[in-house]
Amino acid sequence: MKRILSALLIIVAVGCCLFALASCSLKPSSKKATEKATDPATSAVTLSDEALIVSADGLTKNGDALSASVPYERQIFTFENRITVSAGATWRLCTDEEGNGTVQIKAVPLQVGDNTFYIIVTSGSGKRQTTYVVTIRREAAATDPATEPATEPATEPATEPATELTTEPVTDPATTAAATEPKTEPITEVETEPKTEPATEPATEPKTEPATEPATTAEPEPDEALIISAEGLSIDGNALSASVPNDTTSFSFADRITVSERATWQLFLDAEGSNTVPDKTVPLAEGDNTFYILVTSGSGENLSLYAVMIHRAPAEPVTEPVTEPAMTYEGSLPVQTDPDKGFGPIRYDWP
Repeated sequence: MKRILSALLIIVAVGCCLFALASCSLKPSSKKATEKATDPATSAVTLSDEALIVSADGLTKNGDALSASVPYERQIFTFENRITVSAGATWRLCTDEEGNGTVQIKAVPLQVGDNTFYIIVTSGSGKRQTTYVVTIRREAAATDPATEPATEPATEPATEPATELTTEPVTDPATTAAATEPKTEPITEVETEPKTEPATEPATEPKTEPATEPATTAEPEPDEALIISAEGLSIDGNALSASVPNDTTSFSFADRITVSERATWQLFLDAEGSNTVPDKTVPLAEGDNTFYILVTSGSGENLSLYAVMIHRAPAEPVTEPVTEPAMTYEGSLPVQTDPDKGFGPIRYDWP
């Protein structure tokens, strides 16, 4: 009996040892499996490493193309606060598909008709890039019918006096009498003399002179739309900036801006180009004040947009000197009225 019990105990002990060994061998593998499943990584990177435009406020998105249509009054279109891209991605606005002409201020001038730009989106890792073609159509100005009645009165009076003048001098009898007698003499003299001399002179003179003049005048005519100088402002590409003290409540751009030859410029309060400032003077609030200058070339074919940042310093806090209040006593001092102690103010003996 004792041998049987001892054998059972040995069997149980061996089984416990085997179970313990099996559990120890299984724990690392399961741990590795869980670690692989919860490894931070690469899956999260691949999910967020995209280069896409998620939304474009005010624009119609169709695949890799964006489009919008604006009225004639809108001379500027801004992309700031309109474009939302993938998480971690960045985007830039360019004037060409290769991305060479980057628009730093993310606002562009508009010509009448179709205006094409490009938005290049780059993923967070920089490995992916997507180019979107943006077409902004600016409508043409409404036609004015005021020019139609000007053509009607010009045609009627031109035909009436022409018929009267040609019919009257033909029937004059004086011409018939003079034409019959000297027919042979004046015909030979007039025809032979003027035919040879004037034929050579006007043919050589006007041909050589006008051919050289238009060639020289057509060369030096630049058609640019640039700000050449801005007095009191710093120019960095298409961005202008200046700082003024707090007591400057307005800023005048008149007589400060110099643009290209034959070009003109306009000042706007907003990036949409809807609030024009005719007098070129703007009010300033404390902090940053943003305005926009649109330069148009002489032909009207070239446009340039500049963003202007005027920083007005905040008001300095007024520090008043701290004055200690004077120790005053309102009322009268207590008077001793006891005849045994005498009369007068009561005296206190402070400890």
